[in-house]
Amino acid sequence: MAYPRTLSDYIRLYANDAADMEVDICQYSERDDVWGSFYHGKLVKDKIPEWALGYEVKDVYESKENHSCTIYLKALE
Repeated sequence: MAYPRTLSDYIRLYANDAADMEVDICQYSERDDVWGSFYHGKLVKDKIPEWALGYEVKDVYESKENHSCTIYLKALE
């Protein structure tokens, strides 16, 4: 599935679909060679750190079973 360019675009398009899901937003740091989750909660634009909204979405993993979603953003440079 192709995703919108930025996290802000993803939220705008999919917030209603994911409204009742618990969401983790993760980003990979090439410098530290580690994935880090910096947000856990509902997909609400006002609660997500503003600096993250401009990053590109790399992948999204949805677990219908756990009613959750993990959003992976492109690596920090």
